[in-house]
Amino acid sequence: MFSKLFSLFKFQPSSPKELRTLTVVAAISLSQGLLSGLGTVWGYVYKDDFFLSPALASSLDADLRIPWIIKPIWGFMSDNLPIFGYKRLSYLLLSSIAIWICLFYFGTVAPAFGIGFGLLFLNNIGQSIQAVMGQAILVENAQEISSKEGATQDDKAKAASRGISTFYGMKIAGGTIYSLLIASLLTEEGRRSFIFYSSFVPVAVFFFAFVLPETPKKAKKEILLGNPGATRSFAAVESSENPPQESNFKKAWGFLKDPLMCQAMILMFLNSFQPGSGQAKFYFFTNELGFKPDFLGTLNIVASFATMLGVFIYNRFFSTINLKTFYSFSQVICALLTLCMVILYNRWNIAWGVSDELFMILDNLVTSIAGEVNSLPLLILACRLCPKNIEATVFSILSAVSNTAGILSSQLGAYLLYRLNITADNFENLQYMPMILAAFQIVPLVVLWCLDIDAAIEKVDKKNCEEEKKNDQEKCEEATM
Repeated sequence: MFSKLFSLFKFQPSSPKELRTLTVVAAISLSQGLLSGLGTVWGYVYKDDFFLSPALASSLDADLRIPWIIKPIWGFMSDNLPIFGYKRLSYLLLSSIAIWICLFYFGTVAPAFGIGFGLLFLNNIGQSIQAVMGQAILVENAQEISSKEGATQDDKAKAASRGISTFYGMKIAGGTIYSLLIASLLTEEGRRSFIFYSSFVPVAVFFFAFVLPETPKKAKKEILLGNPGATRSFAAVESSENPPQESNFKKAWGFLKDPLMCQAMILMFLNSFQPGSGQAKFYFFTNELGFKPDFLGTLNIVASFATMLGVFIYNRFFSTINLKTFYSFSQVICALLTLCMVILYNRWNIAWGVSDELFMILDNLVTSIAGEVNSLPLLILACRLCPKNIEATVFSILSAVSNTAGILSSQLGAYLLYRLNITADNFENLQYMPMILAAFQIVPLVVLWCLDIDAAIEKVDKKNCEEEKKNDQEKCEEATM
């Protein structure tokens, strides 16, 4: 099934091993997308099962986001604490069980608030761990292809692009599928059955995880078997094959202190630090323009399909273009498209004979495609900047930087709405929000042109090559014991 999807989106795995790896990544990300669609269902749980007010429900949602903010912890644990020798498979299995427990329980009974909150927190821990594992696996796959003899920069870029696009493309597909299912099947009374059937999603991930081509790390007894005096060789193998926690911690800290990597993290922070006006737009659509729920749902579906189209377009036409040049161009295009909302807020589209509904469908279609095409280069850059043996730690740190920027920009957006006196029935100054957002979208370009991307990637590639040579040398020593 997944091999046909890869072919459809122009993902051509270079080997059966990569196909197996991308299949697991696709299963994880599809699950992430499907389960993200349960947000509407949890709203009914908060209201009808927990009897929470809107304010308390919002507070609960904020508390449940904690596992996603501390993703670097899950990455560090996976990199340094293999379970039964497996760095990724074991965590995928355990997280699938955790998610299943939550969904199965909610799908069969109505738990009390205390138990329910604990289960929902466990569910978010499981899903955030799976996200970290999926991202780490795709980084490792890209590194393996990049380390092959004769691999060009285009080959390395395509490998990173395949992994990133698989993960986020399948996640979007999963969200789209669940949006359609919720729109057509979900009822307030049938929410428990909906959650019950959703509990089969993590079960599927549990079984797909066994497809992962991960080799367990050998234990000390196995390495020393038949050669009691091989303590020196074991120490060498331990340092490369299963580095101690302190060693990997130093590697991660060294990565964070590197000036080039600091600039890359600042770039990713600024890329996500874009104050929006989501809630104000919602009130404008419903109170001012009179959009109904079914049309808002249509806009979401259009955006989802357009985002998947953006993944296809990037992989088909742009995956090997110079990142700095492409991102600069696409970021300017996105800023200009952001200004299109000024047309709607000032009602110029009506004067031009374009209805509000048609304008929003076209706007969602174009901006979603452009936004996805624009976001993929930095995700691919994050993939290529991950050092060997600490892939999950570093990628989750970079993700946490973006998540933190997103939270802070939401707060700034709320403050700007307050200062501009934009309320549920006063939209006079709403036209200024797209202008402010467009200005923020240009700011990352300043850091981008100060960052030597090629030098940063070359530095990481060199370190990874050195690590690979050490691993090969130690494997040879182990084989001669």
